[in-house]
Amino acid sequence: MNEISSCSSCCGLNNLKLTKAQKDHWLIENTTKFLKTDVGQAQNIVEFRKQGEDFLYDYIINHDTYVCPFIGYVATNPARTGCMLHPLAGIHKQVSQWEHPQNFSFYGESICQTFDCYSKENNLLENVKIDNLDSIIYGQITANQNLIRLIGIMCEQQRSQKSKLFEIIIEFLENNQSSITGFEGFIDWTKQDVNLWHAVGTLLSQEEVDYNPFNITKAGIEIGDKLRELSNK
Repeated sequence: MNEISSCSSCCGLNNLKLTKAQKDHWLIENTTKFLKTDVGQAQNIVEFRKQGEDFLYDYIINHDTYVCPFIGYVATNPARTGCMLHPLAGIHKQVSQWEHPQNFSFYGESICQTFDCYSKENNLLENVKIDNLDSIIYGQITANQNLIRLIGIMCEQQRSQKSKLFEIIIEFLENNQSSITGFEGFIDWTKQDVNLWHAVGTLLSQEEVDYNPFNITKAGIEIGDKLRELSNK
């Protein structure tokens, strides 16, 4: 998270078959519903979670990765996503009545507050300095550590400008969904003999990706070729 954007990929936000606009709509509705819920009563929090899980089920891309129904907008102007049960979020005054409110979630407080994805642990976020990037797209990029490292390699090998590559990817993500959770396997690009644009396309596709070994997908080839064309304009 920074002053402008935040990432909720490990909470499952980018594991949903929803466009950027649809995610924004759901986040607004989910936040409004949570604020109207009497969370001073335990059963109401449990029921909020159950209803949320039931609603989200059909929209989940990979059912091996959980999507938390407590994701919402925890800040406005700019809008930042996050955990509405987090004790420091402060969007619902009744949350502070509970000593460990995040234990109402699937993962619980100990996991939610201690997990750091590869990008955060290895300071890869320093490579994604893009002004005024909204949280939904920010999360799809920053949690994708394989993509961030691959862009760095492309800049070195093809003498491409990093800002230009990110602009192209952002433009793609404005209208397309990329499934990313932050739990993906590590790809050693030094051992991969692949077309780099096709690799980028594969990482941005909704298809299930094999990470060991990494395999280019058909959708990845199509997306990669389109992105390469945009880069040459």
